[in-house]
Amino acid sequence: MKRIAATYYGQVVGFLVPLKDLEKALEENAINKSEEMSLSDFRLHLTECWERLQVDVDCIYVTYHTRRAVAFVSPRLIAYLAIPVSEVADKLLIIDSGLVEVTSLNQEK
Repeated sequence: MKRIAATYYGQVVGFLVPLKDLEKALEENAINKSEEMSLSDFRLHLTECWERLQVDVDCIYVTYHTRRAVAFVSPRLIAYLAIPVSEVADKLLIIDSGLVEVTSLNQEK
């Protein structure tokens, strides 16, 4: 499965990723708050989903017939994902929470 960067007016607001991509984040307890949502509810409430990823939810598991199918994750978890940061760093929607310095996202490692 491909990894999809969800954008809003050109800013990355979340990533749709396969469940296996979250193994490292789960091992390191990086996901503090998660929810499950059916695929039909996810489609109906997509705007609310990405807004919640910006504020209080780290991951929304999208379910299909009660089984987790994919994960819609916050840009805060990009360090744990198989997505090159350099390709999306200039497009991340940053809400200043004081947890991450905005300049550090734009620097190559």
